[in-house]
Amino acid sequence: MRTTTKRKMTGDAYRHHRKKWLYIKRFLRRIEQMIMIGFKDFSEQLSETQRFNQTMKANREILGGVSPKFYILYSNVFVSIGALPAPLNPFVRYISPRIVEVKWENADIEPTGKKMIYVFKYNATRKLPAIYVVEADEPVQMMDIRFPEEEYGDEVHFWLTFVWPDKKKRTNSAYIGQILPLSN
Repeated sequence: MRTTTKRKMTGDAYRHHRKKWLYIKRFLRRIEQMIMIGFKDFSEQLSETQRFNQTMKANREILGGVSPKFYILYSNVFVSIGALPAPLNPFVRYISPRIVEVKWENADIEPTGKKMIYVFKYNATRKLPAIYVVEADEPVQMMDIRFPEEEYGDEVHFWLTFVWPDKKKRTNSAYIGQILPLSN
């Protein structure tokens, strides 16, 4: 019978792993207001540190590149984890330099009733997060957002998630995409 022992990382492997972990942690701290909604512990049994550790675990695959040239793979970022499937086929586009339209399809197994629709925005150029929320009674599949004009043309990424008022049902976040400026 062979016993297995866990080997500790040392040297360059440890330094590389540590740099990766710190890069992810720094990014998640920037979007903390978003992930505290998406990873909220409705039973209130977890501490804020435990919730953040859950977020780190869910987002361990968001880095591309090699140290020191890491970059975020925004399509791999989870801002919400839930038991229900994510909204289908989401996309985002400018209607004007000040109005952004977000559309999606609702999943077939989605519960009926009132829900909160969250659109999370992260401006990677300015390193600024924002949250847009709407309460909806009927199955909504579109949302218009007033967008700050000074952010027009910046690298901006969006995610979508739903939360029901009973605080027991939540969808996984769906990466909507990066918004591109209007073409002339």
